[in-house]
Amino acid sequence: MTSLRRFFPDNFFKHIALPDGHPLSRLPRLGVRLSFYLTLLAASAFYLIPIYILVMTGLKPYAEANLAQMWQLPSTPSLES
Repeated sequence: MTSLRRFFPDNFFKHIALPDGHPLSRLPRLGVRLSFYLTLLAASAFYLIPIYILVMTGLKPYAEANLAQMWQLPSTPSLES
């Protein structure tokens, strides 16, 4: 930011900073918190999808346990496979 100061007047950057009580001063923290929770959500989905497939495949009859029907719910739950 020091290289930009030579192109702008001294009081230019003072107007960009918001006071602590201003409602928009919380936006950077909101973005960090939102990205943190989205990362946690993606990581948990990445971790839980194989467990979902394992349980759903375990509850399907042997004839339905194949790659084509891997994501589908079992038609009738059984412990056959």
